[in-house]
Amino acid sequence: MRRWSDPSNKTTIQMGDEAPMKIEADGSVAVERVLKAERWRRSQGGAEALARRQRLVRGLLSVLGVAVVGGIYTATRMPDYQFATVAAVTGEPRVINESGEEKPAVPGMRVRLAPEVAFSTNGTSTLALTTRGARLLLRQNTALLVKTARYSHGAIRRFSLKRGTVIAQVDPLRRDALFEVLAGTFRIRVRSRSAVLSVGSDGARSVLTVRTGDARMVVRNKKTIVSAGQQSVSKNGVLAAPAPASDERTSVLSRADQTLARLGGGVFDKLSGFFEETFLPPLEALESVLHLPTLIADVKARLATQAALQALSLTLVGRESAPQSVKELNIPRPLLDTLEDKRILFFQPLGGNNYELFARAKDSQRTVFILRNGKVAAANNDELPAEIF
Repeated sequence: MRRWSDPSNKTTIQMGDEAPMKIEADGSVAVERVLKAERWRRSQGGAEALARRQRLVRGLLSVLGVAVVGGIYTATRMPDYQFATVAAVTGEPRVINESGEEKPAVPGMRVRLAPEVAFSTNGTSTLALTTRGARLLLRQNTALLVKTARYSHGAIRRFSLKRGTVIAQVDPLRRDALFEVLAGTFRIRVRSRSAVLSVGSDGARSVLTVRTGDARMVVRNKKTIVSAGQQSVSKNGVLAAPAPASDERTSVLSRADQTLARLGGGVFDKLSGFFEETFLPPLEALESVLHLPTLIADVKARLATQAALQALSLTLVGRESAPQSVKELNIPRPLLDTLEDKRILFFQPLGGNNYELFARAKDSQRTVFILRNGKVAAANNDELPAEIF
């Protein structure tokens, strides 16, 4: 029940579930369906609803504006993944560019992470590097080679540790990003969104120690997951089961983590994975829509590759064992024509009738598909073998 009073004529408006009633000063009651007070109440309610809608629209436009600006700014930072900056040194570490030219590493030096660029330290030197979303510390007697540094739906960074120990502090990664260190016959990949880990190698023996996050150690078709507080000492191509990290390695990794944290990467770099996950997909989707002919051609190319690989899988049904090489596949020419460079990128038997192969479509994104035991799917960066990069 609601009541409004008009002091000028001592009239009270009483509202309930029934029709509005006007109570006069003398006590008489007159039923009126349309009253000025009720119209005023309704108009006020309409104005409030309009104001709420306007606030909602302004909020949505603000979020959209932030997403677009954030996406554009994040996109402009993508080339940063291809460079590293020398943050700190002790002794006389060296940088060898892709042409084989050797230079001393000095603080502030900016190095393009082209394939075959190398960093090395001797028995009296160390080297700290910062790159977008990661920091690296090369301990004494270490040689680290760049294999890949590019961006494709996430930063793809691969290094080859020739000798010594490298400690990496990796900021949150976009879902399809990849951070990998090749050590002898082993591949170590950051499995979690972020991690702090140490990789040591003398060629035959590799040691992985994880302080935070998870990493996957792979050799041939075997893999093991090493989690925070664990280490794996593997040698001669044989993976060892994870075990609690030794006190010595834990202490060294803890001190290195603190050192790398002081080098920092800025607030933006700390949030780089979140920004890329949040802002870039809408921008990438918008870009695809704006280039509709390319989008349609890409879809056709991917569908053609999927159909070709599925047809290839049917030719392998009923065999007693899987082929042992690409030559044994006997791929028909029309199927190869749907693949980039008309070839299979990588093939390996997995024992028995099991196998897997990778092929790239002719789309603008150069999508890689995996055919594993008769099933075809787009491969994410984390599934790609080292031979493809």
